[in-house]
Amino acid sequence: MVLKNGVPSQEESIPEHHVFTTIRVYMGKVLLWDWHEERLIHDTKVLGTSWVHSRIEIIKDVAQKLQMGALRITCTVDAWWIHAWETSINESKPLHTCWVEWEHLAPISACVKHGYRSFSRQLTKEKKVDVLLWKNTKEEVLEASFGNLFSIVDGCIYTPPAQGDILDGIGRRTVLHVAKKIGMDIKETPVFVRQGGWWMTSALRGLQRLDISTDDDCIVILREEIERFLLSSFVRNEYK
Repeated sequence: MVLKNGVPSQEESIPEHHVFTTIRVYMGKVLLWDWHEERLIHDTKVLGTSWVHSRIEIIKDVAQKLQMGALRITCTVDAWWIHAWETSINESKPLHTCWVEWEHLAPISACVKHGYRSFSRQLTKEKKVDVLLWKNTKEEVLEASFGNLFSIVDGCIYTPPAQGDILDGIGRRTVLHVAKKIGMDIKETPVFVRQGGWWMTSALRGLQRLDISTDDDCIVILREEIERFLLSSFVRNEYK
């Protein structure tokens, strides 16, 4: 299902210069809407436009048509889209990965996708993998092509700080919020590829196993607490 400016549309192509957020839908309700709207307000301002709060009524109507699904809200300077679909994700099945060197185009913020989506799709297909893992020329980890990355070693979470070229995704915020709540050590600092123990998260994936992931004693409890937190979001779901 696709809507452009609030009405059904057959136009699925979106200009490369845009911002977006992808939202998990559970039994007809969006999860963590307050965080998603906060991101949309910030990112549309960076783009040079603004988010209109009243759009939530259209988003609610679309979400109610889904059981286990997703919404992607995309904004350009002069239009906005909703893409909606049902989805089923297996976080325990490892995704095939490939490290790729990448430098965001300064001064464009990481939240503004500029030529990024089509390039990412093409390269993923060429590499024959599920997800690309971005690193810079110093071998410092950046993020994944559709998520954020964490190194989880000996009960400690290491993740690059969300500054400049790292997108502060909703999945990232969720993992860090839950990890802090259960008393895990968290280090937001530049991390090198060689450290290992890499896992991915996104708005649709709590803690996704990769083909380079290694198990740690904290993984099971962290996953359980993430799902508990998302369920509590569903129970208290209120659109402000």
